[in-house]
Amino acid sequence: MKKNISKIAALLLAAAMCVSLAGCGDSNSEEKTEKEQVNEALNELDEQEKEELSEIKEEVEAEMNDVSETADTSSETEAPAEDLGLKDPKYYTYYEDMAKSYAESDINNYAGEYFYTAGVSEPVYANGKVYIDSTKNGTKLYSYDIASGSLETVFDFEKADGKYGYNSWFVKGDDLYLLYDETVYGSDHIEKVSKDGTVTDYDITEGYGVNKIEYVFDNGKILCDANSSSYFEVYDPAEKKLTKLDPIPVPSDHAGITQDAERPMFMFAKGNSFYFGNTRSSTMGGPYLDEDIIYEYNTDTNEATVFYTDEVLSKEDPQVKMFGDYLMIEYKESLDRKLTVVKISDGTKIVDDVRTFAPYLGGDGSYYRPFDNTKWFKLKYPDSTYTGTIEEDDTLIEAAEEFAEEPAGVTEATIVQITDKYYVIYDDAGYFLRTYEKGSAEEQLIIAQKQIDEDKQS
Repeated sequence: MKKNISKIAALLLAAAMCVSLAGCGDSNSEEKTEKEQVNEALNELDEQEKEELSEIKEEVEAEMNDVSETADTSSETEAPAEDLGLKDPKYYTYYEDMAKSYAESDINNYAGEYFYTAGVSEPVYANGKVYIDSTKNGTKLYSYDIASGSLETVFDFEKADGKYGYNSWFVKGDDLYLLYDETVYGSDHIEKVSKDGTVTDYDITEGYGVNKIEYVFDNGKILCDANSSSYFEVYDPAEKKLTKLDPIPVPSDHAGITQDAERPMFMFAKGNSFYFGNTRSSTMGGPYLDEDIIYEYNTDTNEATVFYTDEVLSKEDPQVKMFGDYLMIEYKESLDRKLTVVKISDGTKIVDDVRTFAPYLGGDGSYYRPFDNTKWFKLKYPDSTYTGTIEEDDTLIEAAEEFAEEPAGVTEATIVQITDKYYVIYDDAGYFLRTYEKGSAEEQLIIAQKQIDEDKQS
């Protein structure tokens, strides 16, 4: 009987295929003949064999159902593949090592102005505090502690007897460095004010018209006025000497050849070194580096060496900042500014040739606020596992995370981004601290313009 069961199974399978695919048994006579054959074979089976056949029938029907579903799917439009673009969170990196290097560096204030020098009433972030000065108006330097919300007067310029006027200031740790003129004709001095109030005066009258403190190195030496002329000046408090570094012999990328930095461009400073490139003249904007090289001048050894070379440095107006093992190179291209982030140790470009929206402030991206919009957006850059192409800036904007919206009229105020959480907004009412997530909903008043005006009058 096993032979009969196999025969019946084969007949059932053939019949099922015909029904499923609707492609065989076109005539009624052929369909009837198949049924007659099945009925005759069934009559010859006992109960056990009929049970076995029933199991075979169920298996055949299940297989036919699978075949039918596959056929239906293939006839439809293919389902879209998983979105593997920038919207997929797995392609975002939090740049943990990058953010850690940034947080531990002394380069953590807005826009890479590593030297916390004063602009008129321009908020500056350092040591967990927001500094606000009005040196050009002859009043005070204030600091606002973000954690405690307390405001204090760091320095009162009006009460500084024997000083004609202050030009710039710089915060280094707990010390405040101030550049001032002794008389109307200059006679420059640098004043170091320690946390305990101790004042140390450095006479730099033998300098070449110093107007600004650029950086205070870890070894105590002071870089002065780097961008105002074709030379650098370094003051050494230990020797009480201001040295003009002109020219600086720099090694070429060709063995044994050196050249002089006749037109050096200061880029940034860190630790006991400052970094610069040689500029070339151009009638097409600029400045441009003469070579694609950043040099490091070590104030301990008084020697210059090649620090980094990259073709992107040949772009117009390169601005570079460094923290940890990373370089952020911003440059001008056409009407936009572009950004490249390089891991110095192996040359990996984790961000390359994308439009600069806002400064990197730690974390996983930049905060961006369009000029024609009151909303804040957080732009994220893809990590090294992303294999796609960023076309201009459209994909970054599309993948941006939307944050708080500013009140109407905020476009008339000035906004300074200071950390990856806070920014300062100031207008005629005063200075206010806000977060990107909450905007004005969690606004803190730093200082009212009324208080500044009263301080001026008093």
